Amino acid sequence: GLKLNQQNLGEDFTVSMWLKPDKTLADNQSVLFLGHHNPEKWLAVAGTAEGPYKFWANGNSYSWGELGRMSVDSTWHQMTVTGSASGVAAYLDGELIVSGKTNSPLSGSNQDIYVGVTNWDVEFTGLVDEVKVYNRTLSAGEAYRLYDSETSAANLLDTTGIDVTESLSMVTGRTEKIDVSMHPVVADSNPVITYASNNEGGKGVC
Repeated sequence: GLKLNQQNLGEDFTVSMWLKPDKTLADNQSVLFLGHHNPEKWLAVAGTAEGPYKFWANGNSYSWGELGRMSVDSTWHQMTVTGSASGVAAYLDGELIVSGKTNSPLSGSNQDIYVGVTNWDVEFTGLVDEVKVYNRTLSAGEAYRLYDSETSAANLLDTTGIDVTESLSMVTGRTEKIDVSMHPVVADSNPVITYASNNEGGKGVC
């Protein structure tokens, strides 16, 4: 395994990598470990007895607790972990898989970043490439770009489309809200959203 030369980054951070496991990981076999072992305050991605990887933590209100799981096979995958004061998240191949509250794994003293190794468990067996560390929280769109830097926002919009409230009945003079969700890369591109009303002349841009 490898201890990186970055530590104590604070609440805002991002760590990403490409990984290709040799085989299914053993229980607790670590891919990525952020934090310190004594006293324990860490956030990690590791194997489980059932097969999927777990995103788990200890310290600061966590007691070896799982935030969630992700399925990884023995081909190349891109994984990104982000943190901020409001929470932590894990992305796999550009898609948000797991999120939860933060335990501030890189805030304090000796809060390190380890790839493929911890102080207790079996080392990761496989390949790791393009490890990147940021002292800020990447957006969901930026996390996707670490996986796919080529596909344009327009192509992603054509592929994924948008989800929006189908219709909204309004009383004249009132303001209402329509929720629009779209691919994170599209959202990061500051798109112009237009709408149309069933009433004559009722259209606009927001």
